[in-house]
Amino acid sequence: MKSIVELRAQISSMKQSLGRTVDKMGVKSKAPIDSNSHDRREHRWGYNDCPDHVTYRKGQGRHNTDSNAKRKQKQPVTVKAATYDGTTSWIDYRSHFEACARINDWSHYEKGLHLAVALRGQAQGILGDLAVSQQQDFFSLINSLEERFSPPDQIELYSAQLLERKQKASETLPELGKAGSRLVNLAYTTVPSDVRETLAKQQFIEALSDSGMRIRIKQARPRNLMVATRLAVELEAYNRCEKQYRDGRNFLRAVTTDTGANIGEAAQADSKKTPNKESSGTVSLLRDIQKKLADVQIMKEKKDRKVASSTNSRASGQACFYCKKEGHLRPDCPKLKKTQQSRPTNQQLSE
Repeated sequence: MKSIVELRAQISSMKQSLGRTVDKMGVKSKAPIDSNSHDRREHRWGYNDCPDHVTYRKGQGRHNTDSNAKRKQKQPVTVKAATYDGTTSWIDYRSHFEACARINDWSHYEKGLHLAVALRGQAQGILGDLAVSQQQDFFSLINSLEERFSPPDQIELYSAQLLERKQKASETLPELGKAGSRLVNLAYTTVPSDVRETLAKQQFIEALSDSGMRIRIKQARPRNLMVATRLAVELEAYNRCEKQYRDGRNFLRAVTTDTGANIGEAAQADSKKTPNKESSGTVSLLRDIQKKLADVQIMKEKKDRKVASSTNSRASGQACFYCKKEGHLRPDCPKLKKTQQSRPTNQQLSE
């Protein structure tokens, strides 16, 4: 058997060899290992506490941050221009196309290509009228489109359209105001902006189809077209609500009347089918009243007959004091009545 001293020496050599192996791996101990110490706890750096590993992780983080920053770099913005078929305003479409060209940073050649591709319908026929060398030229396309869809020197035409402009059946009030403002701007290009605003406001008020609305807006004295349009929209909403309220009341009244009539008919039918004590008592009371009324009518007829018979009997035995004939009395004398009718009145005598 080995002695205790040899075992301790063997353990110490094994620990030293283990320490060299750990040093080669890059893990260093915080305190020297004492083989003779009774405290066998080993104080070493952990994997996450390794300085080399921490430096590597920081480098890894910086690398990831740089790559994320590269990914988040601002990408070039590309805006596609809308198509144009000639049915809408050319002035509006040209403003839209110029804005897209500025955003996309198109060159003169690129603007010509994009404009040629965006044409549709009637506007696309412009390409056939141009030479092949001009079909992608931006200024040639612009000039051709302006001559076709927005020719110059049409102030008189726009003025006539402005005077004849009225509200359409399916046109909203904001659309009417916008159309009037556009015609004013086209017809009076050299007029100051405040004068054009006043003209657009007056044209909007005169183009309204409702006379009552026109009068109320004029009484409100709006400052500009926007205020006039807002007042017109509010009045239209009020009128619509009032109309719905009236229609609803009429509907309820009609429904209530019909319902009441139906309920009365149903009650009569039910009373006929299944009479109860109250209904039977009411019916008997009505029958008694009708019977009494019939009795009263019979008594009145008998009394009239008696009076007539007595009058005839008195008249048969006596003669008339006026004509001296029998068969009637003086109040019923026909000769006296004729005399009274032919005699002139006091008013006639005075005249």
